[in-house]
Amino acid sequence: MAEIGSAIEKTAGLGANEFSKDNTGTAKKQEPPLPEIISNLHEASVTDSIFHVYKPLYSFDPHINGYVALFFTTPMMNLDEANLTAMDMSAAGIGTDVLNSLSYLGSGGSYGTASKFCKPLCNMAISGQLDDISTNDTSGWDNLTGWAFHYGGRISNENGREFSIKFEEKNNLLITRMMTFWTRYMSLSKYGMVLRTEKNVNARRIDYMSSLYTFILEPDATTVRYWAKDTGIYPKGVPLSSLGLDKESHDVLHDVTVPFKSNLFEAMTDSIILDFQSLTNGGEDPIAYEPFSKEFYKGYTAPGIAASVDPKTGKTKLKLVYSKG
Repeated sequence: MAEIGSAIEKTAGLGANEFSKDNTGTAKKQEPPLPEIISNLHEASVTDSIFHVYKPLYSFDPHINGYVALFFTTPMMNLDEANLTAMDMSAAGIGTDVLNSLSYLGSGGSYGTASKFCKPLCNMAISGQLDDISTNDTSGWDNLTGWAFHYGGRISNENGREFSIKFEEKNNLLITRMMTFWTRYMSLSKYGMVLRTEKNVNARRIDYMSSLYTFILEPDATTVRYWAKDTGIYPKGVPLSSLGLDKESHDVLHDVTVPFKSNLFEAMTDSIILDFQSLTNGGEDPIAYEPFSKEFYKGYTAPGIAASVDPKTGKTKLKLVYSKG
């Protein structure tokens, strides 16, 4: 943990001012100032952003024992006119909000986002799912009495898993439209009707896949208690059955649960933290996401991981921190 803490502090650029050294060179924890995002929260217009942003909690609620933060990376779909024509989906039809959310800017075509995180998925996710880690057993040869020695095997879900994420749907059905476009892009890509960019082909990158970082946080909403990552995820379907089609009730909107599949699952490895920190460029990547709020506001925050030393125990802890983007 000391090595990862050192590596993160060198690359993060976040939380660097949380520490000072005394005459003996020992690091001392400084109380962080109230984030700038708090002062700007109530000054913002509520009509300028569709993304939920939470005001961080600084008073402890005895009924709260932790939080969950989910970060989806932005796919690198090639959204040029040729692919959109092959898909029979125009920007005017499926919506520029969908196209700008599902591709990193410069991945192909004129659509995309400068954020490495898919903002609608990050902000509108209500709950995630972590599966039990299990191992496959290996047995040796039976002896004359039929007894065999058993060995622990490899982790069974290390090669990926299937899981579901619940999202809050909006009046414009953004999540449903995103999944409709995403699954159609995948299907036509398989049959060569939708083409990857030369850059993605040379990098042997499947452009419609994303990754999911899951952080379980302590009641302070910042200290990372547990972390995991699903690499190479994609939706397994579109939850159209979640839409209410009763003409008399007029109850159309419901939370939607989307099934996903990943190619690799790992938990608590140092590489997850270092990959996340590298992805966020030390907090320079703007993302309209703060996981603990029900308020809308105009503004961007940048997530990152910072290492800190608990002054009471002397142990290194990891903090999920945000800066104004």
